[in-house]
Amino acid sequence: MGFVLTFAISLCYFCNFSGIHAFWVMIFSDICAKIYFLLNPSAISSCIFLAGRSIPFPVFIMKFITILSLLLISTAPAFAQRSISRTLEAGLMFGATNYSGDLAEKRVEWVETHPGFGIFARYHLSRQFSIKGHVYSGSISGDDKNTINYTRKYKFGTSIFETALVGEWTIFPKDRITNTGVFKPIFEPYIFAGVGFTSADPKAEYYGDMPNRDLRVPLPEDGITTKYLLAPAGAGIRATITERLVLGLEGGIRPVFSDDLDGMRINGNPDNNDWYYFGGLTIAIILGGKDY
Repeated sequence: MGFVLTFAISLCYFCNFSGIHAFWVMIFSDICAKIYFLLNPSAISSCIFLAGRSIPFPVFIMKFITILSLLLISTAPAFAQRSISRTLEAGLMFGATNYSGDLAEKRVEWVETHPGFGIFARYHLSRQFSIKGHVYSGSISGDDKNTINYTRKYKFGTSIFETALVGEWTIFPKDRITNTGVFKPIFEPYIFAGVGFTSADPKAEYYGDMPNRDLRVPLPEDGITTKYLLAPAGAGIRATITERLVLGLEGGIRPVFSDDLDGMRINGNPDNNDWYYFGGLTIAIILGGKDY
């Protein structure tokens, strides 16, 4: 699914310069999304909470593709009038991850938040569109003691290693170099979506004193997946502080399209897939390229 998002964004961007109307790209990406969920019905059970409402993830993704395509269509004339500026950044990610699944009552259980770090490279294709690749290492955990199921006494913990490629769209692009050639600090919000993979080794365990009659199969469960397809999506803000230094804040969701991330499939709720979230600070150095 993340591939469809990244492909749709990239294709729309290309269309703005090639003369192909991006409306057809929007239609194509919407059809791709529907085909994806037709072939992967288990993904339909995933939901995202937005403004206090629970929205099925397929609906959210399709709306995201449509809105993003329309935004790119609306900015086509502006793109055509600008020269493409290609700028490369490299930097570090410092933040925290949090898990949502069978062992978390809330979407974000703050006591189960864990630090993590990573590295990334961002390549600006224009003022508004860039691609970013990153690797990230962190950990996630969950415990029944933090939920209404505290008497069940299940818990898990695992390290995670994430690699992903995302497309970023800057909502309000600004010039960091004035007409007189003088640098000025700028702040730019952006949204992103992409595709990636996460590896983990989750093992759920029972820590009660009495024999657990609720277990359908012994813990840790056998046959748990350790590699997951990832569809990162979210938003952030970049602050270009100096001619070479860029700071940022970023947060996003990480659906993995699997119920195995917490080590519980049969003993959990196999109808709902697991998630995790990332939020944190980015620090980057502009390595080179044409000023924009």
